[in-house]
Amino acid sequence: MRIFNNVFDKKYLKIASYAGITAIITFLLILLIYRTGPTFSRILQLFLAVLKPLIVGGDICYLLTPFVRFFDKKLQSKFSGKTWTRTLSVIFCLLIIFGAGAAFITLLIISMTKSLSVLDFGTFSYLYHNTKTDFGDLFTQFQNILGDQGIDLHSIGKKVARHLTSFLSTTASTLSTLLFGFIFGVYFLIDGDNIGRYWSNAVKTIYSAKTIRVMKELLNDADRCFSGYIRGQVIDALLVGASVSIVFSLIGMPHAVTIGILTGIGNLIPYFGPVIGFLSVIIINLIQFDFKMILMGVAVLIAVMFIDSNFINPRLLAGTIQIHPLLVVASLLAGGAIGGIAGMLISVPCGAFLKLQFDKYLSWREARKRLLSEETGSTNGEAEDETISASEESA
Repeated sequence: MRIFNNVFDKKYLKIASYAGITAIITFLLILLIYRTGPTFSRILQLFLAVLKPLIVGGDICYLLTPFVRFFDKKLQSKFSGKTWTRTLSVIFCLLIIFGAGAAFITLLIISMTKSLSVLDFGTFSYLYHNTKTDFGDLFTQFQNILGDQGIDLHSIGKKVARHLTSFLSTTASTLSTLLFGFIFGVYFLIDGDNIGRYWSNAVKTIYSAKTIRVMKELLNDADRCFSGYIRGQVIDALLVGASVSIVFSLIGMPHAVTIGILTGIGNLIPYFGPVIGFLSVIIINLIQFDFKMILMGVAVLIAVMFIDSNFINPRLLAGTIQIHPLLVVASLLAGGAIGGIAGMLISVPCGAFLKLQFDKYLSWREARKRLLSEETGSTNGEAEDETISASEESA
């Protein structure tokens, strides 16, 4: 037995045992999932069907809570102790949002209507009939060529119909998720304090004080990175979209409101607002060969983006974590690869959160190394690193 202890280090034997047990448990879980594939798939689908609207509702609650609390505080100053002020505050916020959405759609319709009013529909009707005849002849020739190659158009039509059905099903599922997410969000806003207290008590019952302290610190860091950034970006996008729309309308830019709206929406993602604005101005005016308007539009966009990037945006994002532009680009690439446009919208605060945790780890390492240096009086960096590694492993 003594020979066994000398040959095998107890510490590494313990680590190997944990690794082996983890591998066995993982293998058994994979085997269980494989043997119960259809059942597990249905359970997973049910879980995701509930989880998705909950996440959407949580996001809505997270974004609107500051505004709801603002209205609730104002109402409570006049109707102290009344419980209905919270519900009324939520209604106020929703009315503002729906009013802004209605104004957005109205401005978009007006802009499109003005553009359509200058079109010659007689010319379009002539082009439509000629194109229809030419396309019919072209389709007949194309069908004959495919038939000679042994390709059946009916099978292609079935595949297209299947993909279209899948697209419509996905769209219906997305709309259903948004609808139920909105309902969850309203309930969270109205009764969020009671829900928060319930889960806070549940977490205190389940986890230790140390774990709760770590969780609170992580949540505070996440809130610091996400809340200020997302709300600041939304306000900044509204200001940029309104500024571009107003200035373009004053100089007579075609589709001024539409370009302003697209620029504002694109400004939610760093570096995308100017790109969308420039492309919209160039494409719309290039069709009419109005190069003077292109130069004026580009100049206006440069001025608006300069003011926004140097004065407005820094003030709106003053309380958030500042990260290097290279990390912003890397975060956008990672977010786009993982979640597309939605991933890019939240990629920057995610990158800021990871950077903050890495900075805290470096600070902890430096403090740990300094403390051990003071205790041992050692100046050898390698010895200190070995001491720190040994202390971490023993912990």
